[in-house]
Amino acid sequence: MQIEFPDNIKSVRRAGGGTYIVGKEGTTNVFHFPIPTPVIINDHRLRVGSVLLKCVTGSNHAAINTVNINDGKVLLKSYDNLNLIGNIGLKRFDVPNSPEVQLGVDIVVHVSFPPAMEIHPDDAFSMTFEAAGCDFLP
Repeated sequence: MQIEFPDNIKSVRRAGGGTYIVGKEGTTNVFHFPIPTPVIINDHRLRVGSVLLKCVTGSNHAAINTVNINDGKVLLKSYDNLNLIGNIGLKRFDVPNSPEVQLGVDIVVHVSFPPAMEIHPDDAFSMTFEAAGCDFLP
């Protein structure tokens, strides 16, 4: 996972169970999950069926707003206005028409850490990303 705006993050901890981050209150960020991508197998170009994301947020002060699925610089699908909070679990995002892979799949996750009216502990602005992946089709 790559963090686009590291100055908007209070802390990052990577461990066997995933990546735990605490965002700064009142900020947004973008997280990139480049997926190791086989392009051609047995002389056949693979297709992108869907991507998967497993995540949990600390509260409604940490939300996933948008998930973009890219092949190189080409946007394959954008899921907007999501407001995913809490125990999101394993979430699947389908890619319409299962396009052929050209370069490599990148899952781009836009998040927000909205300001709170009262004081909250840091874990209210936390997210743990446990997995990101892609279902490739023949």
